[in-house]
Amino acid sequence: MAGPDVDELITLLFQTLAGFRRHQRKEAEAGLGPSHQMLLWRLKPRGRFETPWPQGPSRVSDLAQALQLTPAAITQLVADLERRGYVRRDRDERDHRAVVVSLTPQGEEVLAEHRQRRRVEMQRLVEALEPQDREALLRILHRLRAIAREGGDPDH
Repeated sequence: MAGPDVDELITLLFQTLAGFRRHQRKEAEAGLGPSHQMLLWRLKPRGRFETPWPQGPSRVSDLAQALQLTPAAITQLVADLERRGYVRRDRDERDHRAVVVSLTPQGEEVLAEHRQRRRVEMQRLVEALEPQDREALLRILHRLRAIAREGGDPDH
């Protein structure tokens, strides 16, 4: 018996991710585009989940590197978010030439609202699965995350 078709699995993963991107575009219609969302999430300190990069207030250069955008693009995003009251810029205490960007209380509130909308959508999707499918998905996602973090051999 042949295993699952890898091309079909890849196609389904891309289609699923495209669905998530459509949800992001809906958020963008509300004025918070994907780049804005990524930047705000990057500034949110994390506690429960591990991330591949530090979270919380960050220098513009670190944001550019983490989000793989140019410093000019980050500066423009930060200026837009600052006008909306979602972030603030302060001088780095260690290097007064550098700027540190951090969330404001209003930015925290926008993220909480965004997270709640995203959670409702994800909950709708997951609850449509049978319990055994949820268990399988959980196992698979943990494995894929581990492989992606290791960047190595999926068999080990």
